[in-house]
Amino acid sequence: MRRTSDAMAGRMQVIEATKARRIGYYRSRLFRDYAPKYSFAAADFIRRLGLLAVPELHLQELQIVPAGSTCRFTLNGSLRAGDNVAVQSLFLQFFQGVKTLPSVAQISYSEVKVANREAEAGLAAESAAVAGVELFFAVQGVLELE
Repeated sequence: MRRTSDAMAGRMQVIEATKARRIGYYRSRLFRDYAPKYSFAAADFIRRLGLLAVPELHLQELQIVPAGSTCRFTLNGSLRAGDNVAVQSLFLQFFQGVKTLPSVAQISYSEVKVANREAEAGLAAESAAVAGVELFFAVQGVLELE
């Protein structure tokens, strides 16, 4: 019986040493591989976002922040079109395009504001309608690291 317990204790020491080595390996690999994965995810997202761009789209700010095994992003911009329906349609098309990107895990929008800039400036209604409507938006989401 004593012999079995000594053998078991020896095996447990070997198992614990193996666990410690594996933990160290995966911990170092996580820290070593994290920066390139984050950079690749950000660059790929920006590249795919550029493919969704249309002339009416103006991106003012894109912020991508690492968050563990994901990245959070915030995208602020505006769209300009002839009327409210057209500008809202463009926003929905853009939002759906971003939503379908392969690396996007979650997405939502919090601020959507439609403004008729020329009407606010006091111009005649006819010239304001020709000049167009501008929609300002803020989109937040989560990117998965591959």
